[in-house]
Amino acid sequence: MAIRNHLGKIMLSAWKKVFNAGSTEEVEALACREGLLLAAEWTSEPIILESDCLAVINYLSKPLSQRSHSCFIIREAVEVASRIPGVVFRHIGRACNKLAHELAQLAKMLNHSADWRERCPVSVEHIVAQDVNIQVIQ
Repeated sequence: MAIRNHLGKIMLSAWKKVFNAGSTEEVEALACREGLLLAAEWTSEPIILESDCLAVINYLSKPLSQRSHSCFIIREAVEVASRIPGVVFRHIGRACNKLAHELAQLAKMLNHSADWRERCPVSVEHIVAQDVNIQVIQ
């Protein structure tokens, strides 16, 4: 996950190793919950949570109308979101989510979790610029 300011500058990047997840949807729900927890800790500004998983975005947007296997994770995420002013949940295409994907790959490859304050690993810096440029064009 990556937290950016309104100019696209990285405020925090992180990855977390997930063990024993039942599905990719569950992993995405966990990532959204963790992102919201970090955002609640690091900013008091309104945020936009973006994910390329439409099901999870729909669950977060309408938590009472879903019965997924990830419902408890979704409820926790929504509770955290209620502490942040002005949270918007937005579905984005995979092309706009390359940075989060690469950070998740680092978690799998390195088999641990990490937080990077005000930067990201050098190995993904080129993707940071690409993600910002893609979102500006769209």
